[in-house]
Amino acid sequence: MDLSNIRDQKSVAASFVRGTYVLELDHLNNRQGEAALAHPWSESFGFELSKPLVDDHGDIFGAVYRRKQHRHRHQPSCVVAFRGTNTKDIPGFVTDSILNFRIWSYTLEETGRFQKALEAVLDAVNDLGVDNVWIAGHSQGAATALLVGKSMARMHGRGVGVPYPLKAFLFNPPFIGSTNRVWRLLVAMLAVGMGRDNDQSAFAASSCWHPHLFVHPKDSLCRRYIDYFDQRRMHTAQYTARGVLLRAEPTHLIPSAVLVVNHTPAPRPKWKHAVTYKKEAHGIYQWWSSHIQLKAHQYTFHLNPPFSTQEVAI
Repeated sequence: MDLSNIRDQKSVAASFVRGTYVLELDHLNNRQGEAALAHPWSESFGFELSKPLVDDHGDIFGAVYRRKQHRHRHQPSCVVAFRGTNTKDIPGFVTDSILNFRIWSYTLEETGRFQKALEAVLDAVNDLGVDNVWIAGHSQGAATALLVGKSMARMHGRGVGVPYPLKAFLFNPPFIGSTNRVWRLLVAMLAVGMGRDNDQSAFAASSCWHPHLFVHPKDSLCRRYIDYFDQRRMHTAQYTARGVLLRAEPTHLIPSAVLVVNHTPAPRPKWKHAVTYKKEAHGIYQWWSSHIQLKAHQYTFHLNPPFSTQEVAI
């Protein structure tokens, strides 16, 4: 495996995220020691669990993994991974559903999970250096990782255009809102009318950070990121109706990114295949495969000119 390229890096990052899912399942099923199933997902890459990230309800929503030995080139010393919604346990599903509402209402930053996630990543960066830390997440976990990274990029110094090397792998991150051009224009007019049209400098403060967003065009939760970055040429793309009305910053919007799209053809047009394909389009499993067809573009936001894009080899 050559970790100098995005294709292999995403496979490793996806494995750590899957390991975090399994870590919570081990916890729910009281699997300990040799009976636990989560360890191979990190130990096969020379890492070990440093600490699980546990919320106030006792649920494991993330984990910090540390390399056992001296790291090799292109390999991190630490990976902080966050899982998505737990569908295997009713109390856990209820807790995660409340967090999903927090994402929808742009109040994720006020939750205990976010604070613990931010603290864990800050501790790793302060201890090992930003070049040696990866963050990764799937679905709900991708939203958490995105907000953590965006917050840290702003802490970096608000130097627009200054590279910020925290590497992030965000799989199927939820996009909450519309990408309709006419609707966005109306929302922008509303923002001007409510005095919110001066938010662009705050939005641009994290433009130095380029997280890797992995999306599937058939996944209804994340596919609008494709249209969103196509519309980053528009000054209206930073606004949402909820953001303007609630006077809150949209959790999911990011000025710059490397957008990686899974263009693997759909299976034969049979009903059962189509249903399975749509389910797999949101799954974490697709991202550690080496046989998927990917296209990547790097999008960079500038105040003037407002936008630039380039294709990335993958």
